[in-house]
Amino acid sequence: MASKTLGFRLPEETWKKLEAEAQSKGVSMTDLARQKVMLSTDFEGPVQALVDHYSSVLNISRHEVVEAILTDYVAMQEAHSDVWGPGKLILEEFTFTEQGVMRGQDLFDLRKAVHAQEFKREKVKMLLKEEKIIGRERMSKDDREWLNANLHLVHVPQDKTSPKKSVSQWMSKLRRQGTE
Repeated sequence: MASKTLGFRLPEETWKKLEAEAQSKGVSMTDLARQKVMLSTDFEGPVQALVDHYSSVLNISRHEVVEAILTDYVAMQEAHSDVWGPGKLILEEFTFTEQGVMRGQDLFDLRKAVHAQEFKREKVKMLLKEEKIIGRERMSKDDREWLNANLHLVHVPQDKTSPKKSVSQWMSKLRRQGTE
């Protein structure tokens, strides 16, 4: 692989921090600088805007933003493994097409749609629990309408404790949606 040289000056305070970090990680200053430059390259699509926005609003470096997001991601993956067991890891964020791994705006749009479906299902379940506690008539009009429009996203069990009117409304709506 061809390479080019990059040279620049750093404030002494920054140099000392990097030197201490390199020593603690057991790598050379050159290797540490290379790692940081490679991690700090521009991202594609809305990811770059988000990283820049968080960096500006929180008054922290882009590196710290990326590190926090990645830390959360790794923690989520470990929690998933703890709950589901090893070997059950599914990395949906790596989507391959004929052109290779999907990136940028296309990946963002795909992952956003997947997450939106997950969050809608969560909201439906939460609203169904609320309905069971307070009754549909006491729910806000917006919540009732949203629930009616999205109820098809989850299986609605029919049990003796469910309000009869609501279950029949759900089943009627599901039948109507199936014929449309």
